[in-house]
Amino acid sequence: MKDKNLGGTVGIDRKIPLLEKIIYSSGGGISTFYYMMVQLWLLYFYTDIMKLDATYVGVMFVVVRALGAAITPVVGVALDRRSTRWGKYRPWSLIFGLGLTVSGFLTFIPVDLGAAGRTVYATVTYVILSIFMSVGSAPGMGLTSSMTKRQDDRMTMNIMGFVWILILSVVAQVGSQPIIRIFGKGDEGAGFRWFMLIVMGIFAVWYLLIFKSVKERFTLQSKEQERFSLRLVVESLTKNKYALITVTYIFALTLTTSMRSTVGIYYYKYYFNDAGMLSLIGGITILPTLLGSLLCPLANKLMGLKRNLVLAVGVNIAASIAMFFVPATDSGKTAFIILSVIGGLFMGIAQPAQGTMMPMAVDYGEWKYKTNSGGFFGALNGFFQTIATAVSGGIVALVLSVVNYVPDVQQTVGTLTGIKVMMSIVPAIVYILGWVVLAWDMTEGRHKKIARELIERRQYTPDMGLSENG
Repeated sequence: MKDKNLGGTVGIDRKIPLLEKIIYSSGGGISTFYYMMVQLWLLYFYTDIMKLDATYVGVMFVVVRALGAAITPVVGVALDRRSTRWGKYRPWSLIFGLGLTVSGFLTFIPVDLGAAGRTVYATVTYVILSIFMSVGSAPGMGLTSSMTKRQDDRMTMNIMGFVWILILSVVAQVGSQPIIRIFGKGDEGAGFRWFMLIVMGIFAVWYLLIFKSVKERFTLQSKEQERFSLRLVVESLTKNKYALITVTYIFALTLTTSMRSTVGIYYYKYYFNDAGMLSLIGGITILPTLLGSLLCPLANKLMGLKRNLVLAVGVNIAASIAMFFVPATDSGKTAFIILSVIGGLFMGIAQPAQGTMMPMAVDYGEWKYKTNSGGFFGALNGFFQTIATAVSGGIVALVLSVVNYVPDVQQTVGTLTGIKVMMSIVPAIVYILGWVVLAWDMTEGRHKKIARELIERRQYTPDMGLSENG
């Protein structure tokens, strides 16, 4: 798409519009809000409000999310092979987003159908929510790759996206608890229902705005792409080391974050005897994390993407180990907050850089194997995030059962130790997987060369076309 008056191709020679970047980048924040609500509250909602058995919930988390994750790569391949009059990825982003908002509301309705009825309702609604949480990431990665090939555009969208994620994470971490109390008026279940109903209405309208604002500029359409199959795309994944590095890194970070978020309410409520710390920690850590994200371009320039990510992982391993030795005192609270701030700052510095990795892997795969697998790789991203949240929720629920956790009573020393280990030592061990980025060697210069060759290939190869959907 050339415009001589404005000077070249939008998304290659010129940046895409700022407003488009701002609106598009908000989508990750919305999906993160629902992930946070699941991580922070769903286990508590099931065990303490719905009165479901913790062991059953733990098994359900793992099995249902694993099944939901299994269909995600298939969905991704289907998106890569087909286009619609509204675009290749854009309409599915809207459909999956609306599905997420509705299922998110239904999941947090505290039905009174008896023990068996509550269990069935929770299982069915959780299955639906898990499907939309899993497949929702499939169109996003392909959409990012089809909007722009410029790394500065992608970095800007990732920084904006991280800001949106932080804002909506604060709504979930800091705002949800007091809002639920206000709406519930002493009935937590009613509070959850009204809160999620309002959220559903707001986010449904916002997904429509995203759909209207985003353009796909670089959509690969070729005979080879029409023959694209799950077997071929899996082969392209196994040969694409950048995709493998990215999904491993994201899995490690998602698993640690999910586990800490899930066990957090139990840790604050029973170890520090202060459930209000959930909102306090979420509010205090937002500023250093936001500051870190704004420093990401400078850190990348000084250190490079790989060193930036390696440093962030190392700092968070050290901070996690230190958390195990924090005492259940006022000074311990202060120490925990300081460690959380340090970890959040360095992870914030790395987060936007991390978001550029999978689009680079998508471009590399298209350049190397002549197949646009943005939908599949986006689905793969969601697959590993889903597996991570399922595993974290299942581990926490099962460990709570093993250490004899009982709701709303003073916990034993063994129970508290189990909760503390899940908050500190286990995340530190999982973080070590993040050092897989030591094998990353895709430089910005090499990626620019690949992006330019892709554009030239589209322009001069007869059976490949460049489509634009507005």
